[in-house]
Amino acid sequence: SNEQCDLNVVEQKIRQLTSAYYRNLLVIIDDVWHVEDAVPIVKAFSASKIILTTRMNDIEQYIPSKQAVTVGPMELSEAITLLTCKVIDSSQLSGEDLRLLKELAQDVHLWPLLLSLIRGQLSHN
Repeated sequence: SNEQCDLNVVEQKIRQLTSAYYRNLLVIIDDVWHVEDAVPIVKAFSASKIILTTRMNDIEQYIPSKQAVTVGPMELSEAITLLTCKVIDSSQLSGEDLRLLKELAQDVHLWPLLLSLIRGQLSHN
């Protein structure tokens, strides 16, 4: 259905469950695109340790943190390592193969998840 959930209700229910059954949790909220989606979850798990990943630079304006870690974009050499790790012996790559791998990595904008999925396909071939 196209109904939207009431995030305040979600927050309240999470608080009730966590206070009744769980004390110390590690909550991982991965790839936040909209602050308003994460805030109720962060509030509900305020007594827990939270790891939140996002590409948003201004997230701390909305969600306070004790320690923010900024991870820069992946370097092309790291992308090639990720693509070939445990799949291809990089010392055996021809110049043409290396060129194709570099182009492939750049085609997916060096995104680690996409590179890992491609590596999975390479390992099956």
